[in-house]
Amino acid sequence: MRWIQAGLICVLILAAGCSRQASPLAEGASPPPALSARTASEAASAEPTQEPAPSPTPDWLRQPGEVIDPENVMRLREAAVVPLGGEAYQLRWSQDSQVLAAFSSAYLLALRPVGLETITTVVVQPPIQLLDYSPDAGWMATTSDPLKVDLRDPATGAVVRSLNSVGVVGAAFSPDGQSLVVANSDNFQAEVFNPADGSLQETLNGFETAAPIYGIQFDAPSDRLIWVARGTVQVMQLPGGQLGAQLNHEDSVSALALSPSGSVLAAAAAGTQDGLFTPLLQLWDPTSGESLGRLALDEPAYGGMDFSADGRLLALSVGEVVMIYDMAAQQPLAALNGHTGGVRALRFSPDGTLLATVGMDQTLRLWKVVP
Repeated sequence: MRWIQAGLICVLILAAGCSRQASPLAEGASPPPALSARTASEAASAEPTQEPAPSPTPDWLRQPGEVIDPENVMRLREAAVVPLGGEAYQLRWSQDSQVLAAFSSAYLLALRPVGLETITTVVVQPPIQLLDYSPDAGWMATTSDPLKVDLRDPATGAVVRSLNSVGVVGAAFSPDGQSLVVANSDNFQAEVFNPADGSLQETLNGFETAAPIYGIQFDAPSDRLIWVARGTVQVMQLPGGQLGAQLNHEDSVSALALSPSGSVLAAAAAGTQDGLFTPLLQLWDPTSGESLGRLALDEPAYGGMDFSADGRLLALSVGEVVMIYDMAAQQPLAALNGHTGGVRALRFSPDGTLLATVGMDQTLRLWKVVP
């Protein structure tokens, strides 16, 4: 991670098809009163840019959808394409599936999938970096200093509160936004904060590897945390910090996901199969460390991987294609084509009716079962 000092953050809100200007927030300036990221419409970038218009919303996107499952997955179709104003390689849904966010370290777009209404567009200027965003809590976690994480209101850029740590290398909100885990390189540990009041809830350690910590992430369900460093992965139970089995791979893990029940961990990493070193999708019992299956891939899977809401399907990006697997049969069921660049991230909605993907072509795409 590139350490960064103080800087500016610019916020652009597009509401009702118009933009309004406001001064950018300077680091250390007195913040304005906090506003809800879902209702504020006054803050804007000092130099607003014209956002590309999203594709018209088809009528069938506005209608209640079927839960995506093995029986109807072949009827998944591209329902909408939203051009992004910047690169995005992460996705977050609100728990009620009413808000979807696409973001990177420098860019955030939050919208309502039904109607494709833009809620907030934020451009984070160096040296500030966006670490994570919670649609439910309505906060961005940012850093400009390895000794702290700032929680910011996306509507104003104002710092709501700062969380002090040491050697910050990343941060991740729980799916419900009630916890924020800060990864710490100096002490090789993670700190769990309550973002509502800034209190430290728990300090976690015990994950041991010779490699640097590449990531700590929450995945479904919220009471489990995933530690990953190169080819080593471990799942930790919260609270208490009990570690599952250490899952070791021959090559670095490029994508992973935990099933909603917490009983299956899927990881994309190359390995030896039938005497050949090949890209693999590897399935594990994260508690016992037992291998549950190994599936060969046509090419390495980088970026996106997610289980459906009921755990019956697994979607992963292989180049420009999104592959969807039946977990019971451990067989591919569908291949979704549409992106013209590699798919960087993908997420099923919590209600199971939509699949969101973002790609290197700087588009956000929504997929839904055709009626």
